[in-house]
Amino acid sequence: MHDQDTRTRSDACDSVKREQLASIREEVEDLFDYLDVLEARARDRGKPKWSHAEVKQRYGLK
Repeated sequence: MHDQDTRTRSDACDSVKREQLASIREEVEDLFDYLDVLEARARDRGKPKWSHAEVKQRYGLK
């Protein structure tokens, strides 16, 4: 009985750790995405900006 209780608690702890790890991974991915945006903005600094309508018109999109 004791071994089963220990296993159950261990499984629950592992489950919590997996959830925490998944949450951390998601947060890191979001931070990398944000960094990509900042890098793109830095590269494009000083370049002309296009509106959504201008892009659609230029590429013939509806």
